[in-house]
Order: sequence, then structure tokens, then C-alpha cells
Amino acid sequence: MSYTNAVCLNGSARKSSSAGPTSSRPLFPPPPPLSLALYPLTLLLGSLFSLISPTARPPANTSSSPGVTPNSDTSPVNYFARKGNIFNVYFVKVGWLWTTLAFLSLLLTQPAFNNRLLPPAARLKRVGRAICRYILVTIAWLLTTQWFFGPGIIDRSFIATGGKCESSIEPGSGGSISELAVILTATACKASGGAWTGGHDVSGHVFMLVLTSAFLLLELQGASSVESEMEEPKDRNQYFVQMKLVEKWSRNFTLAVGGLSWWMLLMTAIWFHTWLEKVTGLTLALGAVYTIYFLPRTLTPWRNIVGIPGG
Repeated sequence: MSYTNAVCLNGSARKSSSAGPTSSRPLFPPPPPLSLALYPLTLLLGSLFSLISPTARPPANTSSSPGVTPNSDTSPVNYFARKGNIFNVYFVKVGWLWTTLAFLSLLLTQPAFNNRLLPPAARLKRVGRAICRYILVTIAWLLTTQWFFGPGIIDRSFIATGGKCESSIEPGSGGSISELAVILTATACKASGGAWTGGHDVSGHVFMLVLTSAFLLLELQGASSVESEMEEPKDRNQYFVQMKLVEKWSRNFTLAVGGLSWWMLLMTAIWFHTWLEKVTGLTLALGAVYTIYFLPRTLTPWRNIVGIPGG
């Protein structure tokens, strides 16, 4: 049995008969599926701003490919229109690292996962299901952007719609260099001195930023649940006070990562990609989020495997 299946199945195990009754009272109610409308509204806002604002209109020769920003010699007016802006380099480019750190901080600090007054079986079940959801979200990210039996789904769709790697060293030369023509990923194309052109370029930035922010905010809502019938005493000692500070820091860190992901999504909507490229990236991300977080609310067999945050 694979590790992923083991974690998922372990997470779906029943509580021990000696676990005793507990009830969860989330500090924040579970968001409805309609809350996902935040993301298309964000893209719409960014796209409208890019049309209305004179500074957001790219030059005619500026590429709109994902991760491709105006060249340095075009001197972008806005800092976020530059490929080398600090948020793009140290946050978006390594976004899954920040996402993983935020998730681990919740898993290790929040009472929903480590309340010692909870039966061990209940803690194990909740932690196992949370890890299962993280693995599923990570698999969705990997298959779409990194690897799908070779190039990721985004790169495969680009090539399938006529995209290719062309030389950017000699503008006007016209043809594609034979060595570049067989390159199958955008990263390899750029590393070889080429330009990824010609096909439908699904926005990997939109996909990842929607997926990570939704994942973290939904997990944060679930991790905020407290055991209303089995709360630890509030006047324990200094250790308890310190733990509360750690819990608060973890929640704030997760909010910061999720919030910055949303902000960079807005910047992507303003400065990069065509509307259709952004919509396809959004559609892929929302499909994954709905399957992992909202479908279990109505599909009991699936809920028994992945659970619901805070449940």
C-alpha cells in the first residue's frame, strides 16, 4: 500500500469506543462554496484595472506568458510588473515551501490537532485527514505544474495547442532552432535561451496562488475549532500562556501566507497573461479545491477518507 493511501485510510479510521463524546465549535463557520467566488472576482478586478489604468497597459511587444514579465529595458512603471520583484522571487517561485511551512505550523500548534484532553484516536484521525488533504493538494500542484509522466499538464497543454520553444537570441530570424524545438517545458526553454511562444499558456501563477491560498485559509478555519466540552483550563500556568502565543503566531503566519498569495494573484491578474489563460488556470485550481474541500460535505464515502477541516 502506498504512503498516500496509508495516510488517507489511517485518517479515516473510526474513533475508539473509549474515546468519549466531543463536539467541535469552530471560531469561524465553514465557508460556503460561494466563497470561492472571491477568486474570479479578483481576476475580474485585476483585468479591469489593467484595461482602465494607462500604466497597466503593456507595450505591444511585451509577452503575456506565465512568469514572463516585461524585459528590464522596458522599465515597468509598477514594481510588481517586474520579474525580479522580491515577492515573485522569494515567495511565488518557492510558494509551495511557504505553503508547507504554514500548514505544518497549524498542525503542530493548534488545539484542534494537539489538545491533550482529546482522545488519542480523535487526534490521530484529525491529523491523518489533514495530512491526507495536504497530500492531495500537493499532488494536484505537482501534476499540473511540475510532472505528469513527463512535462506537467500546463506544459503539455501548451505544446498540444501549438506552442514551442523558439530562439530569442536573434529576433527576426524567424525559424525555431532544432535543439529548442524539442524542448517540452517552459523552464527548460528559458534555461536554453529560448522563448515559450505560440500555444495556449495556462497561467501557472493563477493556478498555484488560488490553490495555496484556498488550501491554507480552509485549513485555518478548521484548525481554529476548539473542543467546547473538553477545553483545557485557562488559568493553567505560564506554559499555557506561551502556548497560546505560539498558536496565535501560527494563525497569523498562515493568514500572512494566504493573504500574500491573494495579493500576488491580483498582481498577476493586472500585469500578466491573457484573460483566457487566467481563466483556465483558475478553473483547474477551483476544480481541485472543490473536490478536496467541498465535495466531501455531500459525498459521505469521500468524506470518510479526506474528512472536513475541523471535523
